[in-house]
Amino acid sequence: MLLAGAGAGAGTTFLSTDGGTSWAEVAALSGCNVAAMAASADGQRLVAAAQDDYVYVSTNGGLSWVQRGCVQPWAAVACSADGMRLGAAAYGGMIWTSTDGGASWSAA
Repeated sequence: MLLAGAGAGAGTTFLSTDGGTSWAEVAALSGCNVAAMAASADGQRLVAAAQDDYVYVSTNGGLSWVQRGCVQPWAAVACSADGMRLGAAAYGGMIWTSTDGGASWSAA
């Protein structure tokens, strides 16, 4: 299972594919202050919410990322087992949902 984590200061995000034994920096998210991450059951679909920035989605286990959603002070994200249903919650704001893997979002 793929594990995701943020740490070592603002703007640095790391990913682990071996249960946390080793970690690699995610260059595509450098400069983003990632507030939360979630993964599908197989670890191939990932969602990351950057605080005061966008939601980012990966469909290849974190090798590449696409900017999605809108700029919000993101607090949390969630991902279904198949990675197609996503949720993102903003601090003091709305909850946004996607049923197509992050291609489009609706305020709940």
